[in-house]
Amino acid sequence: MPAPPANPPEPPQPEPTRPGSGAPEPDPLSALALLTASGLGRWLILTSGLALLLAAVLIPAHDDADRAAWHRDRALETERELLLELEQERATLDAIRSGDETMLLALAASELRLIPHQRAVVLNADGPGLFATPMARVARPEPPRPHAAPDSTLARLSLHPSHRLWLLAGSMLAVLVGLLPPAARPPA
Repeated sequence: MPAPPANPPEPPQPEPTRPGSGAPEPDPLSALALLTASGLGRWLILTSGLALLLAAVLIPAHDDADRAAWHRDRALETERELLLELEQERATLDAIRSGDETMLLALAASELRLIPHQRAVVLNADGPGLFATPMARVARPEPPRPHAAPDSTLARLSLHPSHRLWLLAGSMLAVLVGLLPPAARPPA
């Protein structure tokens, strides 16, 4: 008597179809298997991890460079104003040394609050001080504001000290996962 087969063959099952169409429905797991088998998934994770790593490094460096440029521009503007003030002081000192009577009277009026008896005080309503003098200082303009960092989630994450560490750790983890070799399947 012949022995029955150990595993009887299973009857073929029909492929699932979309309602209203005769075409078979694509299996979502087959697309995932195709993505995993081709290694494209690992490349996507690797490139996204590298992009986040670059952003976490380059955005703070760009922000630091912008701040340094702002401090440099502010220092150059201050130096230019101080050199202009120094030239004005030298011109005033030269006028005092030459004995210019107008300059001496203006200095006595502005610095010592003294005026000769035969003269009256002239108020300078438009000027910076009470007396019109060659040494009148002009108020310095407000320095320009530093360049603001772009307001994006990536910029906020990469510029905040503790969030930046998490961003670096996550991007390095993504790079590690992207570099791992594919899992070997056990032989069937």
